[in-house]
Order: sequence, then structure tokens, then C-alpha cells
Amino acid sequence: MVNDRDKAAIAQSEILRPWCEGNDELRGCVLFSTSGSTSDGKWVALSRRALLASAQAVNEHLEVTGNDHWLLALPTFHVGGMGIIARANLASCGLSHYQDAWDAQKFHQTLENKVTLTSLVPTQLTDLVAAGLNAPDSLRAVLIGGGALDDDTYQKAIELGWPVIETYGMTEASSQIATASVTDRKLKLLPCWQARTDDSGILSIKGDPMLTSRLAVCHGQVISEPVLRDGWFATSDRVELVEGCLVFKGRSDRCIKILGELVDLADIEKQWQSLSAGVSFVVVAMPDQRKGSRLLICTENCADAGVFQKKLDEYNQACNPVARIDCVRDVDVFPRSDLGKIRYQKLIEILQGDKLK
Repeated sequence: MVNDRDKAAIAQSEILRPWCEGNDELRGCVLFSTSGSTSDGKWVALSRRALLASAQAVNEHLEVTGNDHWLLALPTFHVGGMGIIARANLASCGLSHYQDAWDAQKFHQTLENKVTLTSLVPTQLTDLVAAGLNAPDSLRAVLIGGGALDDDTYQKAIELGWPVIETYGMTEASSQIATASVTDRKLKLLPCWQARTDDSGILSIKGDPMLTSRLAVCHGQVISEPVLRDGWFATSDRVELVEGCLVFKGRSDRCIKILGELVDLADIEKQWQSLSAGVSFVVVAMPDQRKGSRLLICTENCADAGVFQKKLDEYNQACNPVARIDCVRDVDVFPRSDLGKIRYQKLIEILQGDKLK
């Protein structure tokens, strides 16, 4: 499943196709690109069994029946969109597609056609709230996934009548792992999952909706990455597990969500190394209410940050749209730990105008 605007993923899919056809383990699987910003893409293989197991668990949590009607407003090259199709199929309920370019007003008009269920990323809900649009009476649940929803948007959405249900999931899990309810923001683990954490709070999961395999395309070669150990998948997320509920604490690596898509800041920095002319820099994700995050390049005591500015247009035209860089900023010195590691949260505070403590 490939975004037709992602030229790198399209090229990778042509390399993957003949390789997968000769691999019996992948027979009947759907492959989703999770390349984000990296030029060396990652692909997740999900079996029909895994996708349907996830769909069944979500349907049971939402108590979906044949009287419901899903509105699909997410791309099917993402597991969130494919999951809606699977849920509607299992429940033998209605399914319609919002296929226009995203527009809050047009989407709202489509919802009024007896839609009971839909799924959005935080950016889309933010636009509906900003437009002051009330939820139609027929809508009984709007799932929010692909990133964290800020408290202000959540509260305003509730005031406008939107039956918001926050979710936590990932492509490797065929969609949702933990799901809240309309009346409670606590993320309850779905019954199809076992979950545990290590001493650092890193989450591992095990269950029927688990991926079959993860593949990488590197320098034209396909690499199958071992990702399961005794059926368990170790994520990159730090969480707390409390009485059957999951509390998300952050990512252990430098991946963030922009417009619902995963972006690896370290990979972007690798792409910029050849453009940096030896200047010390990092890519920083700044909070953005609509997009989740926006990216900027931060240089350290750089007399001529223009070396980056001149390359911005070239980079932004070639990169995945969600990995675009907004601007270049310079600071006197990067805040660092005793071990010399950059303290990214403190750097963000500096860029926001806060004093470093």
C-alpha cells in the first residue's frame, strides 16, 4: 500500500514485489510503507488474519452492528484506513468514502448522511473545532489516532458535541492497541493484546493482530528484519500499564508524528549532513496544534546559517511532504547533559523563548 505521492516508496515497491512473490511467509499479506522521512524505507507485512483480528477487537469495543455506517476519511495506504474497511466488512455495515481533498466544511456535510462512525487524525479534528462545527446527531463515535490530541482541542470538541474516542496503536499492530471511550480518556488495552514493559518502561506487545514481518529496502536490496522474540514485539514507546490501561509517556527514539505520519528526525539529519558544510546542527520538532509538530533546523553558534537557508527549497521539494523543514534558527549553544547529549526539550524551550534553567 503506497502513497502515490511518495516517489521513494513507489520505487521501493518495485524492488519488493518480485522478492515477496518468492517468499511463502508473505503470501496473502498486505505491505504498508512506514518509511516516513527516510530514504531507506521500512515496510510492515500484515496478514489477513491479523487485520481481521484487529477489526474484530475494535468492533467489539465500539459495539458495532449492521445498523452502523462508517465514513472513511483516512488513506487506505495507512493501516488506519484499511482497518475501517475490515471493520465494516466484518460487521456487514455501511461504508462510504470521503474522497475529496480534506476540507472541514465538506467533510461535515458528508457526515450528515446518517454516518455513525468515523476515524480522524488530530489535525482533522482540530480543523473541525476551529471552524466551530457541531457534530451531527447521528455520529456516535469519532476515533482519533495517529498522534496525541491536546487537551484544549479535546475539550472544545466535546463542547461541540463530538463523541471523541482517543486511540493508541501502530502499523505493526494492525491498528489499535488501546482505546478510550466517549466518557473516559483512559486508554484501555483491547482484549486481543498482551502487554508488558521492561525496566525502562519500553512497551512490548503480543497478540493475533501482530505483524508477520518487517522489511527494509537499503541500496536496492531487501532485508528482512527479525522483530519478534517468542511472539513479542518490542516497540519504541515508553508507557505505564495501570490496571489494564496504557499511559503513553513518549518515544524512546527520535520519531514523532506529523499529520498522523511517523517522521524520524535522525534520518532527516542524515540527509542534511552533506548540506551542512561542517556546521553543527540538529533537526527539532516544535509543537504545532494543527499538525502535531513542525520541523526546523537549529544551528549552534553559526555565523552563516544561510548555508542551510539556500538548501531549504531544494530539500523541501524532494522530501516526503510531512518531513518538510519550516525554517532555520540559530542558538549560541546547545543545552547538553553531563555526558554531552543534547537536551532536546530544553532546546525547544530556548526556541520558544523560555529561559534555560
